[in-house]
Amino acid sequence: MALHTSAGLMILGGAALMFSWRERRQQNDWRLWTLVTIAVAGLVTTVSFWQALSAVEWLQLESRLEFRSDLPGTVLIFGLLMTALLATAVYLAQTARLRTSISERLRLMAEKEIAERKQAETALS
Repeated sequence: MALHTSAGLMILGGAALMFSWRERRQQNDWRLWTLVTIAVAGLVTTVSFWQALSAVEWLQLESRLEFRSDLPGTVLIFGLLMTALLATAVYLAQTARLRTSISERLRLMAEKEIAERKQAETALS
């Protein structure tokens, strides 16, 4: 791994760690961290594949093969697109799950209130 890549990943990791400490003091939202983890993993994987394919292409050019491929760029664009779609799907699934649990709690509270009102009506009758 190149020195600048290692330094960049260390800075990215440190920034994520500092962000998590700051956020933990404010609130505990696990949905955000799942989304961040998926996004970072997808981006790192995509950039790694892109770099590997670019290196293979560069080696082919140095060996005087006249073969120029658009595969590295295509892999980069496809990987970034898939990462964005996966992160969006995870976020929407987590939001739906949260809203479902909230609506279930509200339904139970409403049923409890209805039962209390019916009991109060029968007591007054």
